[in-house]
Amino acid sequence: MGGLFKLLASIFLIMLVLILGLIYIKQNPPVENVYLPSNIPPKEFSLFGTQEIQKITPPTPTKPLAISTLPTSTTQSPEIASTETLETITENELEFRIIQIIAKEYQFEPNLIKLKAGEKVTLVIKNEGLTPHDFKISNEMFSIKTDLIAPGEETKLEFILPKKGEYEFHCTLHIDKGMKGKIIAE
Repeated sequence: MGGLFKLLASIFLIMLVLILGLIYIKQNPPVENVYLPSNIPPKEFSLFGTQEIQKITPPTPTKPLAISTLPTSTTQSPEIASTETLETITENELEFRIIQIIAKEYQFEPNLIKLKAGEKVTLVIKNEGLTPHDFKISNEMFSIKTDLIAPGEETKLEFILPKKGEYEFHCTLHIDKGMKGKIIAE
């Protein structure tokens, strides 16, 4: 009989908790989502009050600076002035080419790229596939490789091809499935 009393007492306590919970929910309905109008500037919450979020715009590109090679004094002889000149930085030395390559399941787009030997190049490799890929460029005298690129991610690879010729690029994980291409440096 003691066991039956404990069972009934447990059932009574469970029912009491459920009834009290229902009463609480009826008296305190859940809060609905509140949406701010779009014309209110965004705020960021912190323990120290609210702060406005500021948009930061990147600086506008400017032409590279050139270092003057003119002598500073007119009394110097031409031989001394020519040995003390600094190297001029030209726009051509700072130029580079950006090429985007899309990696998908077992192919690169484009799979043929033509460049000039000695040209500074930035490849932006974006993985639009479902599996990770890497990107390697190589020939007998040159090799460069990225880390694994996760699906939906992208990476940059900056280089200069030293000589004219053909360079193969491929995914080292999927080259056996034909995931490769060619760069021709002219």
